[in-house]
Amino acid sequence: MYRDFFKISISSLRKRRVRSWLTMIGIFIGVALFVSLISLGQGLQNAINEQFDIMGADKIYIQPMSLGAPGTGNIKLTEKDKDLVASTQGIYKYSSYNYKVGRIEYKDYLLYSYIMGMPTNEERDLIEEFGNYDVEQGRWIKKGDKYKVNIGWDFAHVPNILGPKVLKLGDKLIIETYEFEIVGVISRVGNPGDDRTLIIPMETFKEIYDTGEEYDFILAQVKPGVEPSKVAEDIKKELRKEKDEEEGEESFDVQTSENFRESFNDIFSIVNYFVAGLAFISILVGGVGIMNTMYTAVLERTKEIGIMKAIGARNSDILKLFLIEAGLIGFIGGVVGIITGFGASKFVEFVIKNLLGFQMLSVEFNWLLMGLVVIFSICFGGMAGVLPARQASQQKPVDALRYE
Repeated sequence: MYRDFFKISISSLRKRRVRSWLTMIGIFIGVALFVSLISLGQGLQNAINEQFDIMGADKIYIQPMSLGAPGTGNIKLTEKDKDLVASTQGIYKYSSYNYKVGRIEYKDYLLYSYIMGMPTNEERDLIEEFGNYDVEQGRWIKKGDKYKVNIGWDFAHVPNILGPKVLKLGDKLIIETYEFEIVGVISRVGNPGDDRTLIIPMETFKEIYDTGEEYDFILAQVKPGVEPSKVAEDIKKELRKEKDEEEGEESFDVQTSENFRESFNDIFSIVNYFVAGLAFISILVGGVGIMNTMYTAVLERTKEIGIMKAIGARNSDILKLFLIEAGLIGFIGGVVGIITGFGASKFVEFVIKNLLGFQMLSVEFNWLLMGLVVIFSICFGGMAGVLPARQASQQKPVDALRYE
């Protein structure tokens, strides 16, 4: 019997093809919006969580509470702050580095990009691990390399950043007013910020920008088996005491890798709720469209309903028929929306990776989520068709047969 109901419902949708597709648009748009944005958000969230896994859960990150891009604030960390962090119980390794947006020249071409001052001693190892840095070509800068530079991946592989040609080992470029020789190319990190950074020795950075014993960031690693959050709290207490600052009014910020992960995941959760809300509104509009279409279908098929009842169809049969038809509209709209939404998210991924150079984003198809979306679309379509189906089922055969 249900097979006959499906055949009749599909035949009805085919006869009213244009109206059926127009009805599905509301469901289709809502589902496509939901799937595309959730897929992109999940892909970005997975990429960021992967980066946190690379960093490791044993890292503590200390920075000034200044606003804006790194290296642009007036508040700095000092050598004394660094020594205090290093002497905190539970600290295994520590390091510091500086960032600045600097002026870069190559031949007749000019660019402003990040310049990073990195230690050339054993402290560099911690920064390499934290930032997932490695050398693809050449070598790292080392002690005594006063005017040597490591360049980000984009400079050596993407043309038209500093002129039509890419940079290579041995090329000379100007940072501020000083000439540097390229001795190494950093492996691709996956985001333009890191892949367009120039790394120079810390001592040279201090000379160029006159930073003295001030730092933009201090990085620390706790000993195995030690709880990073406890050490982070100890660092906060000692820094507050050293700077004579009250709790809540600190000029610095101390975060663990897990703090960053939780903050990002909280943000993504809020975004996902917002997206779900937008999609639900669109699907709700689609539900109104389904209800309107089903009411029209009931009027157009009044005589057909009368004939079915005259040959023995029960009220429950008519109710099931129209509910199945409404559910089919929701099902088709949901499936088309999923295909379109996922296709749109993959297109955005392609654009971001190939045009913007952000390699971390990877959109994945979540079968469980998509299955739930399809089920929701069917149920929502069915619910939108309840009132029209009930009206159809309660018609009297004699009145329905006389309807013109």
